[in-house]
Amino acid sequence: MSASTDDSKTGRKNVKLSHERLTSNVALKTQNGITVFTSPKNVCAIWIGFSDSFTIDLNDATDGFPLEAGSSLFIPTRTPSEIYVASAVENNQKIWWIVS
Repeated sequence: MSASTDDSKTGRKNVKLSHERLTSNVALKTQNGITVFTSPKNVCAIWIGFSDSFTIDLNDATDGFPLEAGSSLFIPTRTPSEIYVASAVENNQKIWWIVS
């Protein structure tokens, strides 16, 4: 579930096991990139990748990268919809984002 609107520059997503786009708004572009923030209440890392087939701690060549609970990361990209997120557990892990 994403809490953003089509013209929004911010959003929230409940991340589960399945790989999902950070934002489904393919028209959203950034000037500099996007900053993602994870909830300090998350029970595990959120994994971030650039395809819907990245792996979670399985293979050096295909792994995404973990973002621990309570952390933030700036990702230089012009197209936030090309970022995918997943969790290693099924319960809802929260992530927020803002474009710049």
